[in-house]
Amino acid sequence: MNDSGAKVIGVLVVCLLAWTPAAAAQAVPGCDPAKTLNVTLTSEERSLPAPLVATHDVSVSGEISGITANESFALPADVKVLAANRSGVNFIVPIAAGVPITVSWHQGMDPSDPHSDPEDPATRCAASRVVTLPITPARPTHAVKLRGWKMSQRLGASVFAVVPALKQPDLSPLEISIRTSSRARLPSANAAVRTMVVPMRTVDQIEYPKKLPSLFFIKTPRLCKFFLLSCGAVTSDVARPFLDTDALQKGIEKADINGSAKLLARTQPGLEAVRYGAVIKVNPSAARIGKPRPFGYDVQVRHSGRLVARVRMAGRCFERHDSRGNFVTCRILKKSNQLH
Repeated sequence: MNDSGAKVIGVLVVCLLAWTPAAAAQAVPGCDPAKTLNVTLTSEERSLPAPLVATHDVSVSGEISGITANESFALPADVKVLAANRSGVNFIVPIAAGVPITVSWHQGMDPSDPHSDPEDPATRCAASRVVTLPITPARPTHAVKLRGWKMSQRLGASVFAVVPALKQPDLSPLEISIRTSSRARLPSANAAVRTMVVPMRTVDQIEYPKKLPSLFFIKTPRLCKFFLLSCGAVTSDVARPFLDTDALQKGIEKADINGSAKLLARTQPGLEAVRYGAVIKVNPSAARIGKPRPFGYDVQVRHSGRLVARVRMAGRCFERHDSRGNFVTCRILKKSNQLH
């Protein structure tokens, strides 16, 4: 080895020896448990004080009983954290009995000593406490028939809504799927399935890079390409109902499921949250005189792994003409409705 190589190694060794004690000196000693400060946690939802409800997005802040520095909040690895800083943490409440939150900070070694400074390396120590907050279980979502359900079913159609509970609702994403058939029979379990997973929490909304086409004057091919859940023998769509203004005046937040609704896009299902539920409409495609339209479909809605709705129907629809004009009749061969 030449002299220059030896000098480089020597310099590295000297640097390492010089660094090691300095790094060790920076380690903050743990606080005496008897002198560790206490912490109180408070939770909010939508900027209002609220208990933790499973599947909801909340913010938790902490108040420590003394002067501190370098505060931090930590949650178990399986909890989805949305944001965290020195004052608190925002997260999705897990489905569990409680959630442990670890709060860590630097404080003076002796909080009663005014010269004990959490910022001074000579007088500070590291402390933490684990506080477990209880979690209220979410109440299940349910499915309801819309106005005109019986008449729609006679024409092979199904119109229903999936709505959350008024209090402590489950805000997990909704999963809506459909299988269809161009024959007058129920589609098999192996048939191709189209699925939309729609968020109920606004924090789960997605900003897509491409804009959707306007619904004004949109033609059927583009409607099918971007918006409808299914096309062909059976058309289906998912929509977000607007709030019931009459109920809102009474302090009740719920959807007007029989009123107007905004069509959601199958190609961008995460664009808008359906905080107050979703409306699902399924229709056989239009029949023509002399050309019966056979159809079959199986639509399902699941929430947190639970089957909320399953509607199946198969039959043939005909367009007829008499002195009153043209009208459609359907012969329903199989039908099964499960709305929970």
